[in-house]
Amino acid sequence: FVEKILRVQPQVKRLYLLVRASDAKSAKRRIDTQ
Repeated sequence: FVEKILRVQPQVKRLYLLVRASDAKSAKRRIDTQ
C-alpha cells in the first residue's frame, strides 16, 4: 500500500500511518512485518 502511494505520488515527503493494535508492541510488529 505504501509502496503504491510513493510510486504514484513520488513528491510525497511525509506519510502518516495509523495502526490499530492492542498494545504498542503489536503495533510496532505490524508496521515491521507489513
